[in-house]
Amino acid sequence: PGNTMNTRSSLAVELEKTPHALRASELAKILSTSKMTIYRLMEQGAIPHFRVGGLIRFDPQAIADWLRRKMPLNQTAA
Repeated sequence: PGNTMNTRSSLAVELEKTPHALRASELAKILSTSKMTIYRLMEQGAIPHFRVGGLIRFDPQAIADWLRRKMPLNQTAA
């Protein structure tokens, strides 16, 4: 059996190592989803984001914290 705590934690830890704000395409790749899903979550206010002028960016620390809240111990990342 896989250790879901390690899966959840390792993704969040890797995100925290990112030295720059993420674009939607980068975040989509990290989370194995589409850019449209990222934009939909953003429009629903479900994922933390910020704007730089007209550009949308995601703070790696805020996303790591969001992931930790979104993934209960009994849920896998897959």
